Amino acid sequence: MQDGAHHAALARDPPLTARSGRVRHWALCHGALHGERVNPGELLAVAGDAIGCEIAEDLFFEGSSLRAWTRLGAQSRPPGPGRDRIFPVDVFGARARELIPGASFVVLDGVGHVPMLDDPRLVARTILASAAARSHDDE
Repeated sequence: MQDGAHHAALARDPPLTARSGRVRHWALCHGALHGERVNPGELLAVAGDAIGCEIAEDLFFEGSSLRAWTRLGAQSRPPGPGRDRIFPVDVFGARARELIPGASFVVLDGVGHVPMLDDPRLVARTILASAAARSHDDE
């Protein structure tokens, strides 16, 4: 079975362990405060994404991909999950501020490393508010 078909089959019929809210909470404990809210198919998708993630190293080295934010400067409002267990905002926020001088940071309360897993509506509202503020600033 090809990878895409295999992933689709797992999403339709996830392993029994992925169906347990306690297992999902435990499996996502570093990425979400409320992993039990994630459905089993999403858990498997998140696991696949995590396996392929290579951005962590970029946060620590010159030429970081975060430097793309610097083009936006003071207009940018990058979010920081308030309860991030992987890159705690009180530690890594300072590094982000070095890489993106002039940006105003938005700390999202009550969400973990992947805020979309904990509160997708909060993330959507934050993006919309940031876009509206930037649009207003451009006038």
